[in-house]
Amino acid sequence: ELLSEYFSDVSVTEEGGARIDIHHRDLMIKIKNNIMKAPNVHDHTVEKLSRFFGISESLLKQEFKKLFKENISEFVRYHALAKSHYLLTTTTRDITEISEEVGYTWRQAFENAFKKKFKYSPTKLINV
Repeated sequence: ELLSEYFSDVSVTEEGGARIDIHHRDLMIKIKNNIMKAPNVHDHTVEKLSRFFGISESLLKQEFKKLFKENISEFVRYHALAKSHYLLTTTTRDITEISEEVGYTWRQAFENAFKKKFKYSPTKLINV
C-alpha cells in the first residue's frame, strides 16, 4: 500500500513544464513502439490501442499528446503513409497491396490520404 502511494505521486517534468506519471510515460513509449513496428490505420485506432494496453481512450489521447506533442491518430496516419511511401519507392509491390498493409481497405481513401500528406499521388512514385 505504501509503495502504491509512493508510485502514484511519482512523476517527471517534461519539456515545457508538463508533468507526466512515469507509468504513463513508459506505457506511452510502449504504445508508440508498437505502432512503429507495423503502422496501420485500421489496427492502431485509439479504441483498439486502449483496449489492448488497458488504458482509457481519453487518458491514452491525453497522455500521448502530452508526451509526444502530437495526436495519436495523426501519429499513426503519418507513419502508415510514410511506410507506404517507402514501400512504393523501394519495392515493385502494387498500390492496393501496400495500401491494405498500412490499413486502408479502400484504395481511393488511401490515395486521398497520401495525396493530402505528400501533395502528389502515389501513382506518381510507380511511374518513376
